[in-house]
Amino acid sequence: MSKKKGLSLAEHQELGAKLQRIRAELRDAYSQLQAEYGKSSHPCKKLDAAISNLDAARCELDNFALDENLGRSAEEKEIALTSYYGNPLVNRPTS
Repeated sequence: MSKKKGLSLAEHQELGAKLQRIRAELRDAYSQLQAEYGKSSHPCKKLDAAISNLDAARCELDNFALDENLGRSAEEKEIALTSYYGNPLVNRPTS
């Protein structure tokens, strides 16, 4: 059995964007439930755990994206670096 090659760079980008949207939706739901039921409620605890699990998966996928694209051009490496967490310099607060 041969080792799988992993996702393409474009697939990492698409999946990263999808997971970012899902995380935002979960955070919105968490905030709504927290306001109504409190953060110690069972649904809030479950959503918090889901967000933590999603973050752990994004972290591992981020590592895969980097490992799978080490030999690429600088531009492609930048895409791999920002697939799951975006560009940390965009929308950065200025003071």
